[in-house]
Amino acid sequence: MDEILRLGALELAQKVREKKYSPVEITEAYIERTKKINPKINAMVEDNFDQALAEAKKKTEDLKKDPSLAEKQKLYGVPFTVKEMIAIEGFLHTAGNVHHREHRPEYTAPVVQRTLDQGAILLGTSNVPELGFWFETSNSIYGTTSNPYNYKKTAGGSTGGEGALIGSGCSVFGLGSDVGGSVRIPAFFCGVFGHKPTNKTIPFTGHFPHTPESLSRMPRENYPLTTMGLMTRKAKDLDFLLRLYAQPDPWDKEVTKKDWLQQPRTSLKGLKVFVCPNPSINFTRRVDVELQESVIKSGKHLEKLGATLIDFDAKFFSNALKLWGSALTGDSSKTFEGKLSGTQGLNLTKEFINMIQGQARHTFPALGAVVLERAMSRLAVAKKGFSKELDEAKKKFNDILGNDGVLILPPHSRVAPDHRHVCMTPFDFVYAGIFNALQVPATAVPTGLNQQGLPLGVQLVASPLNDHLTLGLAQVLEDAFGGWIPPN
Repeated sequence: MDEILRLGALELAQKVREKKYSPVEITEAYIERTKKINPKINAMVEDNFDQALAEAKKKTEDLKKDPSLAEKQKLYGVPFTVKEMIAIEGFLHTAGNVHHREHRPEYTAPVVQRTLDQGAILLGTSNVPELGFWFETSNSIYGTTSNPYNYKKTAGGSTGGEGALIGSGCSVFGLGSDVGGSVRIPAFFCGVFGHKPTNKTIPFTGHFPHTPESLSRMPRENYPLTTMGLMTRKAKDLDFLLRLYAQPDPWDKEVTKKDWLQQPRTSLKGLKVFVCPNPSINFTRRVDVELQESVIKSGKHLEKLGATLIDFDAKFFSNALKLWGSALTGDSSKTFEGKLSGTQGLNLTKEFINMIQGQARHTFPALGAVVLERAMSRLAVAKKGFSKELDEAKKKFNDILGNDGVLILPPHSRVAPDHRHVCMTPFDFVYAGIFNALQVPATAVPTGLNQQGLPLGVQLVASPLNDHLTLGLAQVLEDAFGGWIPPN
């Protein structure tokens, strides 16, 4: 793979400043790459190639007249992609749901606009599961996304299209979102870096189904558990992008902190590193040995560099699924069933019959979520007890890590499985999802490939607002294990 397709966002922008590559050369290379690879992985669902090339030509000419543009705009000429659930004016914004098949917003989400304002060039939007629910990317509008390392494998979800594009060398970085590992799981499966920031640090404005107006009127108790998230090929890019996005905007009243992010910590002196290679979580499968070894090797490497290594109680996460469900309930003013149906209800018997007959409008995981939601509503009386247990878990977890501790554990129980096989272990997403419930920062870091050529990786977690700890260690582990390794 050519250098132009291997560099990170900041590296590529530097090459533009040095006049080694022009925005046109870069954009043409990524368009050509995507046209070659996307038919095999089905990750980009709406391209912006004509406009991107026109923009690249303009930027190339503008740069000749004013070289300072590339200094002022730190992503000048760098291509990127966006999860289809994040609004871009004029682009389809369906969330993979048939009831929104023709929806095109008249506004652009702040995270996207801030990227464009830094001179980046939009290549297109990427595939998602229906309504973003599920950690495999497939829907009845766009179809199924495949893993770039093995087309028989899943790319994960819900930001699976982004993971596949970035992992395959079709995009430099991408914007996604994470409610139950939706950034970290596909980042891990596709061999790239993914970061879920501390909750309420990046504006959620423009993420499906929330318009600027609806989000600005939303009661605090209905604010989503989902957070915007980032995917990159290089660890250093995560820090830059988080600084760019983690600022208030006029509509998301919950995002109030400004300039809170500290510099990435790469010095390990005095740092506590907690290691948990095989968390004991109810209703999940045991972590495969190769991923346990990735965690252990990462911990030992950090210990050599000066960190203090501490074993973390594997049973701490035993009730992770219950705690995640408790955090998720009540996070929206409209039920999942209402969002899925476009009204307020579904005839599940009819929908499952349609599926058997090959006339399904909705995916099996989405219909399964409706069944689960109906069951959970009957257990609402238990919610108060669950919420109390969640609050206690948050306090205990934050007390253990403090402001100088990082936890290393697997992002999932296994490397990318075959398509549809995640249905056999549907709750394994909670290896990542528990940290959404705890509302703490978490980063997926690639640590090489296994014997089958599939990405290995670990997950780094810190206490709230200590994103700089996981981002710093991501850079350290990238140096140690090579970071993103392009697929053959």
